[in-house]
Amino acid sequence: HATAIWTISNGICTSTSTVLLKNDMMPEAANAGPDQTHCNDSLFHMAATPGAITTSTGKWTVISGTATIAATDLNNPTASVIVFAGTSATLQWTLSNGTCTGTPATVTLTNLGPVLNNTISADQTLCASETPAALTGTVALSGGDGTYTYQWQISTTSATTGFSNVTTGTGGTAATYTPAT
Repeated sequence: HATAIWTISNGICTSTSTVLLKNDMMPEAANAGPDQTHCNDSLFHMAATPGAITTSTGKWTVISGTATIAATDLNNPTASVIVFAGTSATLQWTLSNGTCTGTPATVTLTNLGPVLNNTISADQTLCASETPAALTGTVALSGGDGTYTYQWQISTTSATTGFSNVTTGTGGTAATYTPAT
C-alpha cells in the first residue's frame, strides 16, 4: 500500500487530496477440475483448485445449461451442484484477488438419463432335455449416452445373487443370447 498526497497552492491558500494506492497480486489461472459424467445421479461434487494467494477467492458461475448451486457454496472449490438427469451444464471457476481477476476455467457436468426399456423376452419353462429358445433383450432402448453394450449373466444360486458372465452359448455380449444346449 502507498499513500499519495496532491497539494495545490495559490499564495497562502492550499488544498490537499489524499489517495490510497493498493497493488493487488494477480491470481493464478483457475483450475475447475475434471469434467464429470453421471448416470441418473443429480448430485455433483466439484474439484476446483483454491487460489494459492491466501486473500484470493473463487466463484462458480453457470455459463450454459441449468445447474443449481447453493448460495453458500458459490465460493467453495468443492461445492455441491445439482444437474438434472438428461441434461448438462458448463460451470466457470474464477479466482480473484482484490480488483484483479485471473483467467477462468470451465468444467462440464453431464447427467445422462437412466437406461429405459431394458427388458428380456418372456420366461421359459423347459424339461431337462429341451433346448431353450434364444433370449432377446429390448432393442429399442433409450437413455444413457445412446451407445449400448450388452453382457448376459447367469446364476444357478438365486434370482438376486451369484451372477457371472455367460461363457457358453452364443451372443453373450449381444442383444440376443442363445444358451448352450
